[in-house]
Amino acid sequence: CRCPRGQLLQDSQCVPVSDCRCGSPTSNHTVEYQPGDSISIPCGNCTCVNGTFDCSESQCMELSSWSMWSECSTSCGPGLRSRSRSCGESGGSLPCQGEMKQTEECNQMPCSGGYYRRSK
Repeated sequence: CRCPRGQLLQDSQCVPVSDCRCGSPTSNHTVEYQPGDSISIPCGNCTCVNGTFDCSESQCMELSSWSMWSECSTSCGPGLRSRSRSCGESGGSLPCQGEMKQTEECNQMPCSGGYYRRSK
């Protein structure tokens, strides 16, 4: 069976969307929240509205896009390269959440003659 427009099936009954609960998964079950309930997240609060969490009031500043990868630390042989991003000024009052710098290996091909060359 189907619920009338503007209603959803919950607990085997059709209920208005505005009365739908929200669910937050945990490691072994789901915690249910009533409409209007709020939960805390690292950047503020989310409120249960129409069966989903509204987290539009984020208080964290936003991270910029990643920079280009740097040149490899060696011209041949194993080396490292990195990239970074900054914490933007989007009006948030809490620090950015997330990784600010990434490093990865580069130049896996050995140098001729068995030695390594450092980039300038």
